[in-house]
Amino acid sequence: MCCSDDDVSCCIRDEEVEYCTYYARINEVYEDLCSIVSRAEPEDSSVNNHSLEKRDYVIKELVETEKNYVDVLATVQRSFMRPLSSFIREEDMKAIFSGMKELSEIHSGFHSHLRKAVAPNSSTRLSDVFINWREKFLIYGEYCAHLTSAQELIQDLCSRNEVVNQQVIKCQEEANGGKFKLRDILSVPMQRILKYHLLLDKLIQETQPNHEDYRGLERAKEAMVDVAQYINEVKRDTDTLAIMSSIQDSISELDMPENTELKDYGRLLKDGELKIKAHDDQKIKTSVVPSYKSILDNYDIRRLVYLASQFVPFHL
Repeated sequence: MCCSDDDVSCCIRDEEVEYCTYYARINEVYEDLCSIVSRAEPEDSSVNNHSLEKRDYVIKELVETEKNYVDVLATVQRSFMRPLSSFIREEDMKAIFSGMKELSEIHSGFHSHLRKAVAPNSSTRLSDVFINWREKFLIYGEYCAHLTSAQELIQDLCSRNEVVNQQVIKCQEEANGGKFKLRDILSVPMQRILKYHLLLDKLIQETQPNHEDYRGLERAKEAMVDVAQYINEVKRDTDTLAIMSSIQDSISELDMPENTELKDYGRLLKDGELKIKAHDDQKIKTSVVPSYKSILDNYDIRRLVYLASQFVPFHL
């Protein structure tokens, strides 16, 4: 039978609380590992002095948090990847730490470029640094798309293998005194890449419109917004493929041509979730009702059946 409105509302609230708790935790991890110590901002009535002072602080925040982020990536390699490689299969290591080495190399170079741009009498504009590195940041599409599966894998390995679990705990102790778990540290790259357009927006607000790099900073912000949108698109496509694979696995006696999968029938047009409670089970389960573009194109409506007049038994 279908669950009541109260059951659905309770389920939704629980999911929202769980999401908010998770987001707060990973944000805390990012702030602890990457943020810089705040200082009291000067109280100055002069607009120019105030803007210059705050602009310098935003630039300092950008460069120093980038250095902290580079250190985080180095720590992951030194304190987790190297020691765990002796206890976790190579294919699982690749799945958990996919792209981590590349990210470390990219951001070491990016940080070096940032420092050159903000040095006195530098001929390099800060905006050009972001624009020049934009293409390399697209690697985050794949990293963020597989982040959840990487976190689930390390949790699964730890729950099934006590030796691995103890080694992960040992690595966490050596890396940060056990304050943060590996699965949470893996979320730091996603947090960082999505901060750039916010930091640039902050910098633009403290930059005079007649500044030589004002328009450049606006373009740099747009470039980082594009990167964020690209990441979201890759993640959405990856999630959709996972849903389609799950749907295919859940259909019994599915008859399709050889070497054909559901994803070959086109994009998933609609994925509706239905909350269901079985008679013999008090747990609320989620059933998915999908539709596909190519499949829908092959059929025409012949007649309508009013479900209200029908008895449709549902078996889980």
